[in-house]
Amino acid sequence: MTFREKLQQELPTFVNEKWWGGCNGCPDTYGYEIESDCIALDDETDEDKKRHCTECWDREAPKEREEPKEMTFAEIEQALGHPVKIVGDSHESDQ
Repeated sequence: MTFREKLQQELPTFVNEKWWGGCNGCPDTYGYEIESDCIALDDETDEDKKRHCTECWDREAPKEREEPKEMTFAEIEQALGHPVKIVGDSHESDQ
């Protein structure tokens, strides 16, 4: 998925040909990147800005990492291929 496709999916009103490159702002404006290395800032013509912004928005967005999920003992045993033996209980109180 490109940055443009992601913006179109999340905020379609910000994808419009009235902006350079067809999108309002830069990918980092929406948190898609930490910081962009915008080469369009140094462009002197509107045509160059449009071309560079289009190229930027049409780049592949990095895949989002999935949050790790907690596994059950059965899933752990299946993944390891052998039973798991629990030694001690970290939830015991010292009463």
